[in-house]
Amino acid sequence: MEELIRVGILGLSQREGRFNELGIRSWEESGCAEVQRWLLTPEDSEAVFFIHRPLVLRGGQRPLQRVLREWCDAPHDASRCDLILTVAGCGLGPDDVMPEATAAILTRPLPHLAQFVRHASYARPTPGGVLSRGVAGLRRRTLLINLPGPQQDLLAGIMQALTPLLPGLVAASRTSAPK
Repeated sequence: MEELIRVGILGLSQREGRFNELGIRSWEESGCAEVQRWLLTPEDSEAVFFIHRPLVLRGGQRPLQRVLREWCDAPHDASRCDLILTVAGCGLGPDDVMPEATAAILTRPLPHLAQFVRHASYARPTPGGVLSRGVAGLRRRTLLINLPGPQQDLLAGIMQALTPLLPGLVAASRTSAPK
């Protein structure tokens, strides 16, 4: 029986404008579309990934933290994400604050998982992958992983290594903390 995994994909856009003006173009440009493609077409997966919360935001640590908390702490299981993948915002630029926003809300950091993501990025080396400062961890029962972006080749290499592991990682996170 296939397991349903509710996924939030949060991208960081460098584009000017409000979210409704950012739209599909920013979804593609931020790398979120590439991550979504990998989740919706997994090979021989025991899970079904449901993109429960798709969003692209402009920078700012506080707005990112607010969204991540909302997605992790929703009062009803059906509203909560099991997995949140953030895309972009892990570099060295002044607006690259995704690791700080994520680390601030984690209840249990998982540094080896972040290291695995960095290692997977070396298959297709880019400055964005090598310089990624991404973090990973749990907030209660939600697994959060920062992915560098937005290069499609870089994300494809990471997702190829990570996607088969996600069902087991999510299952472990569901049993690791109280509701």
